[in-house]
Amino acid sequence: MARIIDPKNVISIMLSDEMEMSGQIRSFLFHFRIDQFIRLRSLILMNVEDEDLDKFQKHIMKYPLTTFSISHRYYGIDNIRSLLSSIISPNHLLKFKFEGIGSFNYPRVIPLNIIIEFVRVFFFECEVELLSTIDFSKHMKYQENDGIRQYQTDDFYNYLSQTRHKRNARQELLCVAVTVADIYLNEIWDFVYGQAQAIDGVGVYSFARLDPLFSASLQTLLSFSLTDGHRVIILRRCVKILLHELGHLFGLKHCIYYICLMNGANNEIEMDRQPLYLCPVCLRKLYSTLQFNVRDVYEKFLNLCEKYGLEEERIWYQKHLNCIQDTNK
Repeated sequence: MARIIDPKNVISIMLSDEMEMSGQIRSFLFHFRIDQFIRLRSLILMNVEDEDLDKFQKHIMKYPLTTFSISHRYYGIDNIRSLLSSIISPNHLLKFKFEGIGSFNYPRVIPLNIIIEFVRVFFFECEVELLSTIDFSKHMKYQENDGIRQYQTDDFYNYLSQTRHKRNARQELLCVAVTVADIYLNEIWDFVYGQAQAIDGVGVYSFARLDPLFSASLQTLLSFSLTDGHRVIILRRCVKILLHELGHLFGLKHCIYYICLMNGANNEIEMDRQPLYLCPVCLRKLYSTLQFNVRDVYEKFLNLCEKYGLEEERIWYQKHLNCIQDTNK
């Protein structure tokens, strides 16, 4: 079979070392040289071993992949970041996809298209697509917590993974579910602002607890119009939580070095302490993956902060832009 296949004509490869197909990846590497697959656009590796993965990684950066999927029980966040650095270049078409779940018809919700403006700037070379809103499935697990219905994050992940074939998976890098419903992880973590599964490229985040009036009754929420002060607070929280979760999907861990967007947040105080910028350590990590122009990103982000009234952030980005040397001059 190896003599019949011409690697130059292959655009998609799916290999698995799961129990019923054990040894398939090693056999493939024995019969073929990876660098021969010059037209490769899609690569799926299931249950791959470290040694075999290293062989793929040495050559994977040569291909403008539009689809890459990996299954590895022991594969860590640092390895994910390394792989992303290999497959992503400014010439690739990469899409973030956002799928709204449940009704967004609330007077105190920041429109998703505004929040996504910040995502498009922050992850500069990636295309962002807002998908149509869907309703909750009757099969989604939920619980009642102090009279508030909460949905479990696992079912969001399952939905996004199971419906990936209905989306344009060849161009999809990440897909995130966004909801105004409250969400929880398990019996111990009875609420989360957002959660990401980097290995599968999916995540979920919730608007619910980002409103300063979250603890008020629904009748109170509907009767209070959105003041400018609350609008700024909610917008700031929405943007930082979403960018934080997307950072996890790019392999960034919680930051323990500086005040940073990637600091962990388990309550409202910690969430509000997070800034809307990356510290030097995390910025360097993201830069090593996306290779963006920091000055361009800062300028565009500053413009958005000015446009939507995020004055603290506007001042920070302006101050740091003044410190960046323009290498073109």
